[in-house]
Amino acid sequence: MWSQRSFVYKVPILFGILSLSFAELPEGIKKCHYGDSACILETASTIIANYSNGVKELGIPTIDPLVYETADVKKISSGALTAQLYLKNLKVYGYSTAKIYKIEGFTENPTKLEFHYKIPKITLSADYKLRGEFFSIPLNEQGKMNDTILNYDYFWNGTVKLVERNNEKYMKLENYRTKFTTSRIYFNFGNLFNGDKVLGDSANEFFNKNWKILFDTMKPILNKITGQFFGNLVSEPFSKIPYKQFFLED
Repeated sequence: MWSQRSFVYKVPILFGILSLSFAELPEGIKKCHYGDSACILETASTIIANYSNGVKELGIPTIDPLVYETADVKKISSGALTAQLYLKNLKVYGYSTAKIYKIEGFTENPTKLEFHYKIPKITLSADYKLRGEFFSIPLNEQGKMNDTILNYDYFWNGTVKLVERNNEKYMKLENYRTKFTTSRIYFNFGNLFNGDKVLGDSANEFFNKNWKILFDTMKPILNKITGQFFGNLVSEPFSKIPYKQFFLED
């Protein structure tokens, strides 16, 4: 299902770095011509492997891990489990291992952008609170959560336009949508039932046998938090640097 406001992180970092002094760029990093998707993809892939700590000059924070203060998941209901999940200090690891398959749309007068990338494994860690019932047993749990998402396959489409300011043109993000799939997610909630190992193991086993139900419940919040982060990333460099400065002159 498509969801609004989610954005891929590689391109803001790519063009954020390219906006700096060209002489300061590491060997192998190059600017591209308008619409040269193969060149842009190659450059973005090179940067992913070397700049996971972000770009301070443009206010772009570390991308691996991505960090979020809080995230609330809607009510989970799957027969034996009825609960509300609250997450705090959420960290998402793995984006620096992403492989880009498609970047399209960075023409001289861009209107639509497309991206596709895959990540073999994403891990999430957070402080959690779980409130509800599990097989009629009251849940009032809190502890550490560690999840693993395998074969994360991500698509993004967006619309943009160039706006003029001080006789320069900047690219503005209008709206965007995303979809993603995964082959498997593994859940692990620590300290369930006050650390009771038998009950805790039983609950985690249930969560993992019913991973699709839990994942579908968590999917909207995963889209939301990445959307907030990536939306900020694209807004920073493209609002500060004239669009033409990201490209080679013909």
